[in-house]
Amino acid sequence: MIYQKILNDNTPYIAKTGRLSAFIEHRHADVEIHYVLEGYANLVIDKKKYRLKSGDIAVVLPMQSHGGASK
Repeated sequence: MIYQKILNDNTPYIAKTGRLSAFIEHRHADVEIHYVLEGYANLVIDKKKYRLKSGDIAVVLPMQSHGGASK
């Protein structure tokens, strides 16, 4: 996941790797980019479920509702 913290200029981008686990639906003023390196990831964007596979990219726009689904 690449996360742009537009409200804090000290560290404009944060990149994290690891398994995407379930996380509660939320929204924020920042952009999020999810890139699946291997396997699968389940993401919910604006109440629609997406099953991402290796090589897929998902972009979450500012203030767009999103969360990680367990399945």
